[in-house]
Amino acid sequence: MNFILFNKCFLSVLFLVQFFLIGCSSSEKKDREEQADLLYSMGTNNLISKNYTLALSNLLQAYEILPNRSDINNNLGMAYYFKGEKEIAKKIILRALELDPKNSDARSNLASFYMEEKKWTEAKKLYEIVLKDLTYNKLSLTYFNLGKIELAQNNFDRAQEYFVKSLKEDENSCASSYHLGLISFKKKDFSSAAKHFKQSYYGPCYNNELPVYYHAITLEKMGDFESARLKFREIIERFPKSEYAQKSLKMIDLMEQNSASSIPKEYSKNSSKEESASPNGKDLQLDPPEF
Repeated sequence: MNFILFNKCFLSVLFLVQFFLIGCSSSEKKDREEQADLLYSMGTNNLISKNYTLALSNLLQAYEILPNRSDINNNLGMAYYFKGEKEIAKKIILRALELDPKNSDARSNLASFYMEEKKWTEAKKLYEIVLKDLTYNKLSLTYFNLGKIELAQNNFDRAQEYFVKSLKEDENSCASSYHLGLISFKKKDFSSAAKHFKQSYYGPCYNNELPVYYHAITLEKMGDFESARLKFREIIERFPKSEYAQKSLKMIDLMEQNSASSIPKEYSKNSSKEESASPNGKDLQLDPPEF
Protein backbone atom coordinates (compact mmCIF):
# COMPACT_ATOMS: atom_id res chain seq x y z
CA MET A 1 0.00 0.00 0.00
CA ASN A 2 1.53 3.28 -1.03
CA PHE A 3 1.54 6.41 1.17
CA ILE A 4 -1.26 8.16 -0.70
CA LEU A 5 -3.49 5.11 -0.54
CA PHE A 6 -2.68 4.68 3.16
CA ASN A 7 -3.65 8.27 3.90
CA LYS A 8 -6.92 7.86 2.04
CA CYS A 9 -7.74 4.72 3.99
CA PHE A 10 -6.75 6.34 7.28
CA LEU A 11 -8.90 9.39 6.60
CA SER A 12 -11.84 7.19 5.63
CA VAL A 13 -11.56 5.21 8.85
CA LEU A 14 -11.21 8.40 10.88
CA PHE A 15 -14.32 9.84 9.22
CA LEU A 16 -16.29 6.67 9.97
CA VAL A 17 -15.18 6.75 13.62
CA GLN A 18 -16.17 10.41 13.95
CA PHE A 19 -19.48 9.74 12.24
CA PHE A 20 -20.13 6.82 14.58
CA LEU A 21 -19.27 8.90 17.65
CA ILE A 22 -21.48 11.79 16.50
CA GLY A 23 -24.27 9.32 15.76
CA CYS A 24 -23.96 7.79 19.23
CA SER A 25 -23.91 11.23 20.85
CA SER A 26 -26.98 12.33 18.89
CA SER A 27 -28.81 9.12 19.73
CA GLU A 28 -27.91 9.44 23.42
CA LYS A 29 -29.10 13.06 23.45
CA LYS A 30 -32.39 12.05 21.84
CA ASP A 31 -32.87 9.28 24.41
CA ARG A 32 -32.26 11.70 27.27
CA GLU A 33 -34.71 14.21 25.82
CA GLU A 34 -37.34 11.51 25.42
CA GLN A 35 -36.74 10.38 29.00
CA ALA A 36 -37.08 13.97 30.23
CA ASP A 37 -40.26 14.42 28.18
CA LEU A 38 -41.75 11.28 29.72
CA LEU A 39 -40.87 12.35 33.26
CA TYR A 40 -42.19 15.86 32.57
CA SER A 41 -45.50 14.48 31.27
CA MET A 42 -45.83 12.13 34.24
CA GLY A 43 -45.05 14.95 36.67
CA THR A 44 -47.54 17.27 35.00
CA ASN A 45 -50.27 14.61 35.18
CA ASN A 46 -49.39 14.11 38.85
CA LEU A 47 -49.90 17.85 39.42
CA ILE A 48 -53.30 17.70 37.75
CA SER A 49 -54.33 14.70 39.86
CA LYS A 50 -52.95 16.47 42.99
CA ASN A 51 -50.35 13.80 43.72
CA TYR A 52 -47.79 16.43 44.57
CA THR A 53 -45.17 14.14 46.10
CA LEU A 54 -44.95 12.00 42.99
CA ALA A 55 -45.10 15.14 40.82
CA LEU A 56 -42.09 16.56 42.62
CA SER A 57 -40.16 13.29 42.24
CA ASN A 58 -40.81 12.99 38.50
CA LEU A 59 -40.16 16.65 37.75
CA LEU A 60 -36.91 16.66 39.76
CA GLN A 61 -35.70 13.76 37.62
CA ALA A 62 -36.70 15.60 34.46
CA TYR A 63 -34.87 18.68 35.76
CA GLU A 64 -31.70 16.68 36.40
CA ILE A 65 -31.69 15.64 32.74
CA LEU A 66 -32.66 19.00 31.22
CA PRO A 67 -32.17 21.76 33.82
CA ASN A 68 -32.47 24.55 31.27
CA ARG A 69 -35.94 23.75 29.98
CA SER A 70 -38.40 26.48 30.94
CA ASP A 71 -41.50 24.26 31.04
CA ILE A 72 -39.81 21.76 33.35
CA ASN A 73 -38.71 24.55 35.69
CA ASN A 74 -42.21 26.03 35.74
CA ASN A 75 -43.96 22.81 36.67
CA LEU A 76 -41.23 21.89 39.14
CA GLY A 77 -41.82 25.25 40.80
CA MET A 78 -45.52 24.49 41.07
CA ALA A 79 -44.78 21.07 42.58
CA TYR A 80 -42.70 22.78 45.27
CA TYR A 81 -45.51 25.32 45.76
CA PHE A 82 -48.10 22.64 46.44
CA LYS A 83 -45.68 20.93 48.81
CA GLY A 84 -45.59 24.15 50.83
CA GLU A 85 -42.11 25.30 49.77
CA LYS A 86 -43.22 28.64 48.37
CA GLU A 87 -39.87 30.45 48.44
CA ILE A 88 -38.18 27.65 46.50
CA ALA A 89 -41.13 27.57 44.12
CA LYS A 90 -40.92 31.28 43.41
CA LYS A 91 -37.18 31.13 42.64
CA ILE A 92 -37.62 28.22 40.24
CA ILE A 93 -40.52 29.92 38.42
CA LEU A 94 -38.43 33.08 38.11
CA ARG A 95 -35.75 30.88 36.55
CA ALA A 96 -38.34 29.43 34.14
CA LEU A 97 -39.21 32.95 33.00
CA GLU A 98 -35.53 33.85 32.58
CA LEU A 99 -35.04 30.78 30.38
CA ASP A 100 -38.05 31.68 28.24
CA PRO A 101 -39.51 35.19 28.59
CA LYS A 102 -42.41 34.04 26.39
CA ASN A 103 -43.51 31.37 28.87
CA SER A 104 -46.95 32.74 29.77
CA ASP A 105 -47.63 29.95 32.26
CA ALA A 106 -44.54 30.92 34.25
CA ARG A 107 -45.41 34.62 34.06
CA SER A 108 -48.96 33.92 35.19
CA ASN A 109 -47.74 31.75 38.07
CA LEU A 110 -45.34 34.47 39.16
CA ALA A 111 -48.23 36.97 39.07
CA SER A 112 -50.23 34.63 41.28
CA PHE A 113 -47.39 34.67 43.82
CA TYR A 114 -47.60 38.46 43.89
CA MET A 115 -51.38 38.25 44.28
CA GLU A 116 -50.91 35.99 47.27
CA GLU A 117 -48.49 38.54 48.72
CA LYS A 118 -51.04 41.32 47.96
CA LYS A 119 -48.57 43.03 45.67
CA TRP A 120 -51.36 44.14 43.38
CA THR A 121 -49.33 46.44 41.13
CA GLU A 122 -46.67 43.81 40.37
CA ALA A 123 -49.27 41.11 39.76
CA LYS A 124 -51.38 43.29 37.51
CA LYS A 125 -48.38 44.28 35.40
CA LEU A 126 -47.49 40.64 34.76
CA TYR A 127 -51.07 39.62 33.95
CA GLU A 128 -51.35 42.49 31.47
CA ILE A 129 -48.26 41.19 29.68
CA VAL A 130 -49.83 37.73 29.57
CA LEU A 131 -52.91 39.21 27.87
CA LYS A 132 -50.70 40.21 24.93
CA ASP A 133 -50.07 36.52 24.23
CA LEU A 134 -53.15 35.90 22.10
CA THR A 135 -52.27 32.21 21.71
CA TYR A 136 -52.34 31.62 25.47
CA ASN A 137 -55.13 29.18 26.28
CA LYS A 138 -55.80 30.49 29.78
CA LEU A 139 -56.79 34.08 29.04
CA SER A 140 -60.12 33.54 30.79
CA LEU A 141 -58.30 32.80 34.04
CA THR A 142 -56.00 35.79 33.46
CA TYR A 143 -59.00 38.13 33.14
CA PHE A 144 -60.54 36.51 36.22
CA ASN A 145 -57.42 37.14 38.29
CA LEU A 146 -57.30 40.76 37.14
CA GLY A 147 -60.90 41.04 38.26
CA LYS A 148 -59.96 39.68 41.67
CA ILE A 149 -57.18 42.27 41.96
CA GLU A 150 -59.61 45.09 41.19
CA LEU A 151 -62.09 43.59 43.63
CA ALA A 152 -59.46 43.54 46.39
CA GLN A 153 -58.99 47.27 45.79
CA ASN A 154 -62.76 47.93 45.80
CA ASN A 155 -62.77 48.86 42.11
CA PHE A 156 -66.06 47.10 41.44
CA ASP A 157 -66.77 48.55 38.00
CA ARG A 158 -63.32 47.62 36.73
CA ALA A 159 -63.59 44.17 38.30
CA GLN A 160 -66.92 43.71 36.55
CA GLU A 161 -65.32 44.50 33.18
CA TYR A 162 -62.65 41.85 33.71
CA PHE A 163 -65.14 39.18 34.80
CA VAL A 164 -67.22 39.87 31.66
CA LYS A 165 -64.08 39.46 29.51
CA SER A 166 -63.30 36.23 31.34
CA LEU A 167 -66.71 34.88 30.36
CA LYS A 168 -66.22 35.94 26.75
CA GLU A 169 -63.08 33.82 26.65
CA ASP A 170 -64.79 30.91 28.40
CA GLU A 171 -68.53 30.89 28.93
CA ASN A 172 -68.06 28.11 31.50
CA SER A 173 -66.02 30.33 33.83
CA CYS A 174 -68.46 29.82 36.67
CA ALA A 175 -66.24 31.68 39.15
CA SER A 176 -66.51 34.79 36.98
CA SER A 177 -70.29 34.44 36.82
CA TYR A 178 -70.39 34.08 40.60
CA HIS A 179 -68.45 37.28 41.21
CA LEU A 180 -70.55 39.14 38.63
CA GLY A 181 -73.54 38.01 40.65
CA LEU A 182 -72.05 39.40 43.85
CA ILE A 183 -71.23 42.74 42.22
CA SER A 184 -74.74 43.01 40.75
CA PHE A 185 -76.16 42.17 44.17
CA LYS A 186 -74.14 44.98 45.76
CA LYS A 187 -75.50 47.36 43.13
CA LYS A 188 -79.00 46.10 43.94
CA ASP A 189 -79.41 44.91 40.38
CA PHE A 190 -81.08 41.74 41.59
CA SER A 191 -82.33 40.65 38.19
CA SER A 192 -78.75 40.54 36.83
CA ALA A 193 -77.48 39.01 40.05
CA ALA A 194 -80.01 36.17 39.77
CA LYS A 195 -78.98 35.53 36.16
CA HIS A 196 -75.27 35.41 37.02
CA PHE A 197 -75.74 33.24 40.09
CA LYS A 198 -77.86 30.78 38.11
CA GLN A 199 -75.20 30.60 35.42
CA SER A 200 -72.46 30.09 37.99
CA TYR A 201 -73.61 26.73 39.34
CA TYR A 202 -73.51 24.91 36.04
CA GLY A 203 -70.45 23.14 34.68
CA PRO A 204 -67.33 22.96 36.91
CA CYS A 205 -69.08 24.59 39.89
CA TYR A 206 -72.13 22.31 39.89
CA ASN A 207 -71.16 20.71 43.19
CA ASN A 208 -70.51 24.02 44.93
CA GLU A 209 -73.35 25.16 47.13
CA LEU A 210 -72.32 28.82 47.31
CA PRO A 211 -73.80 29.98 43.97
CA VAL A 212 -77.06 28.15 44.70
CA TYR A 213 -77.26 29.74 48.13
CA TYR A 214 -76.74 33.28 46.88
CA HIS A 215 -79.14 32.68 44.02
CA ALA A 216 -81.73 31.79 46.63
CA ILE A 217 -80.94 34.94 48.65
CA THR A 218 -81.30 37.05 45.49
CA LEU A 219 -84.65 35.47 44.64
CA GLU A 220 -85.82 36.31 48.15
CA LYS A 221 -84.67 39.91 47.68
CA MET A 222 -86.69 40.06 44.45
CA GLY A 223 -89.78 38.95 46.33
CA ASP A 224 -89.94 35.57 44.59
CA PHE A 225 -90.34 33.76 47.88
CA GLU A 226 -91.56 30.47 46.48
CA SER A 227 -88.56 30.11 44.11
CA ALA A 228 -86.20 31.16 46.90
CA ARG A 229 -87.72 28.59 49.23
CA LEU A 230 -87.27 25.87 46.60
CA LYS A 231 -83.59 26.82 46.18
CA PHE A 232 -82.99 26.76 49.91
CA ARG A 233 -84.67 23.34 50.03
CA GLU A 234 -82.40 22.20 47.18
CA ILE A 235 -79.34 23.13 49.24
CA ILE A 236 -80.67 21.24 52.26
CA GLU A 237 -81.28 18.15 50.13
CA ARG A 238 -78.11 18.25 48.01
CA PHE A 239 -75.68 19.43 50.69
CA PRO A 240 -77.16 18.17 53.97
CA LYS A 241 -73.82 18.24 55.82
CA SER A 242 -72.87 21.69 54.61
CA GLU A 243 -73.08 24.74 56.85
CA TYR A 244 -75.25 26.22 54.11
CA ALA A 245 -77.92 23.64 54.84
CA GLN A 246 -78.21 25.19 58.30
CA LYS A 247 -78.08 28.69 56.85
CA SER A 248 -80.82 27.74 54.42
CA LEU A 249 -83.03 26.48 57.23
CA LYS A 250 -82.47 29.77 59.02
CA MET A 251 -83.31 31.73 55.87
CA ILE A 252 -86.54 29.80 55.44
CA ASP A 253 -87.45 30.67 59.03
CA LEU A 254 -86.58 34.33 58.43
CA MET A 255 -88.70 34.37 55.28
CA GLU A 256 -91.61 33.03 57.23
CA GLN A 257 -91.08 35.90 59.66
CA ASN A 258 -90.98 38.27 56.68
CA SER A 259 -87.32 39.12 57.39
CA ALA A 260 -84.95 40.30 54.65
CA SER A 261 -81.55 38.86 53.92
CA SER A 262 -78.52 41.11 53.59
CA ILE A 263 -75.71 41.87 51.18
CA PRO A 264 -72.76 39.50 51.50
CA LYS A 265 -70.23 41.28 53.71
CA GLU A 266 -67.34 41.03 51.25
CA TYR A 267 -69.29 43.43 49.07
CA SER A 268 -70.54 45.74 51.81
CA LYS A 269 -68.41 48.38 53.49
CA ASN A 270 -71.00 49.03 56.20
CA SER A 271 -72.33 45.79 57.61
CA SER A 272 -74.44 46.10 60.77
CA LYS A 273 -75.12 43.81 63.69
CA GLU A 274 -78.56 43.17 62.26
CA GLU A 275 -76.91 41.23 59.43
CA SER A 276 -75.91 38.36 61.69
CA ALA A 277 -78.13 35.98 59.73
CA SER A 278 -76.13 36.67 56.58
CA PRO A 279 -73.07 34.74 55.46
CA ASN A 280 -69.84 36.00 56.92
CA GLY A 281 -66.92 37.30 54.86
CA LYS A 282 -64.96 34.07 54.59
CA ASP A 283 -67.95 32.33 53.01
CA LEU A 284 -67.68 34.56 49.96
CA GLN A 285 -64.43 33.15 48.68
CA LEU A 286 -65.36 30.88 45.82
CA ASP A 287 -62.12 29.49 44.47
CA PRO A 288 -61.95 29.19 40.69
CA PRO A 289 -62.18 25.63 39.34
CA GLU A 290 -58.96 23.68 38.91
CA PHE A 291 -57.33 24.28 35.55
